[in-house]
Amino acid sequence: MKATKNNYLLLLIAILLTMKGYGQQKITEIKTGERMPDMMVSGIMNKNIKQINLKELYQSAPLIIDFWFTSCVPCIKEMKFLDSLKAQHPGKFNVLMVTYQKEAEIKAFLNRTNNKDVKTSNLYLATADSILKKMFPHKVAPHNVWIDKQGLVRAITGTEEVTAANVLSFAGQETSLKMAQKKDILNFEPMEEFHLMDTSFNYRSIITPAIPTGSGGLLAGTSKGLAYNRFFQYNASITHLFWSAFSTYNKNPLGTYRENLVELHTKDSLRLLYPSGKLVRLLQHSLYKNMQEWNKDNTYCYALTLPNRIPDTLFRDYLFSDLERYFQVHPKIEKRERLCTVVSKTKGETLKAAEPSQGAYAKIKLTGVKLQIRNAKIQDVLNYFFTIYDFRKLNRPFVTEIPESEQYRFDLDLEFNRNKAQNEGVSPEDYFEMLGRYGFRFEQKLRPYPILVLYDYSSNQ
Repeated sequence: MKATKNNYLLLLIAILLTMKGYGQQKITEIKTGERMPDMMVSGIMNKNIKQINLKELYQSAPLIIDFWFTSCVPCIKEMKFLDSLKAQHPGKFNVLMVTYQKEAEIKAFLNRTNNKDVKTSNLYLATADSILKKMFPHKVAPHNVWIDKQGLVRAITGTEEVTAANVLSFAGQETSLKMAQKKDILNFEPMEEFHLMDTSFNYRSIITPAIPTGSGGLLAGTSKGLAYNRFFQYNASITHLFWSAFSTYNKNPLGTYRENLVELHTKDSLRLLYPSGKLVRLLQHSLYKNMQEWNKDNTYCYALTLPNRIPDTLFRDYLFSDLERYFQVHPKIEKRERLCTVVSKTKGETLKAAEPSQGAYAKIKLTGVKLQIRNAKIQDVLNYFFTIYDFRKLNRPFVTEIPESEQYRFDLDLEFNRNKAQNEGVSPEDYFEMLGRYGFRFEQKLRPYPILVLYDYSSNQ
C-alpha cells in the first residue's frame, strides 16, 4: 500500500512539472502554411461559454480569426459584414473576433445608442487576448487569419480580401485561394523620425513609394510661434500631399481634406485623386483592378526636415517646391467664389476680455461637454473648429467680417447638455448658436476665398 501511494505521488509531480513546462513555453509566430496548435481561447463574452477549444471552431467549419478594436472604423465595418454574411450562410464558416480590450469595454461600446446596428450574435467575441496576438503579430487592424478544417493557416490578410466571394470560396474549402498576403512592418513608429537606410542628417527631403503600414498618416511637427522644421506624411496621394502643405501651414488652418477648396487642372485625374467613394468610377477602363493596386503606383511618403525652424508660410513654400519638382504639379493659391460661413458681430452678452499678461497665443480646450476658451480672438476659435470636425460636418470655410478694431482677445466657457452631447454629439451649429448669444452672427454667403489650385503640367507633355 505504501508503494502505491509513492507511485501516485510521483505521477502527480510529473503531471505538475509537465503543466509548468507547457505554461513556460515560448509563444512563437505562426505563418501561412503552418498548423495551429491545440489551444483553448478564453474571454468569450457573447456565448453561453467563457472559453472554447480553437479546433472546435475550425473543425466544424473553416475559421476566420479577425483581430479588431473599438476605435478602428474599418474593423467595425468588417464585423457588421461578417455577421450579416454568416447569418445568410449559417454553418458554412466560423468567425472569431479577437481584441486585446477587456469585456467591460466591449460591452460599453456595443451598448452605445449609435452602435445598435453592430450585430455580433453570429460571431464569437474573444476579449482580453494576449496569446493570439503573439501568434499572429501585426501593426494594423483589421488583421485576418484564415484557417481551414485541418487547422492549417491558409492565408493572413488585410480587410481588402474580406469579400463575400473570398469568404464563400474559403467556406467551400476552395484550394486555390488567390488573396494578397498581409505583412506589417512591426517596428514602424510614425511618431519617431522617419529613417530609410540613413543614420543621421541635418537636412533631408525624401519622397518614396508607399509603405505597407495600412492607412496613411500625417505628422506635421510641433511649432514654436508658428515656426516649423519638420513634416512627415506617409501613404498619401499627390493631391493630399499638396493639401497638407496648403491647409496646415497657413495663418488660418483648414484641417482635413475639403474638395470644395481644391481645383485641379489635369488630363489625368486618376493620378491625383483617390479612386474611392464617388470617384471609384475613375478605375473603370484603367490599368488598375482595385484601390489596392492603385495605391502601389500612386501613393507616396514624403519627409522634410530642416536644421532650423522657419515661419509657417515659408515652410509651406518649401513643401510646395519639393512636391512640384518631383510630381511636375504647380501649386497656386488663388481666390474663387465659394459658399462660406460669414462671421459678423452684433450686440450680445458682454465677453470677458483676456488679461494682457497672457501673451499672444490662444488656449482652447475641449473637456467632455465644456469648451474652455482663453486669450482667444474669434478667428482662433474658428480655426479650432477645423481641428475637431472633418469635411462631413464642417465643409464651408469661415470668412470673418469684423473690423480689426472690434476684435479682441477674450475668455469664455461654453457648456452643453451632457445627455444631448453623449447621444447626438455637439455639432458646429450648436457652437454657432452658443456664440450667437455673445453677438457673433453666422450666415451662409458666397465670398471670394483663397483655395488650392493644382496645375498638372506633366499631363500636357
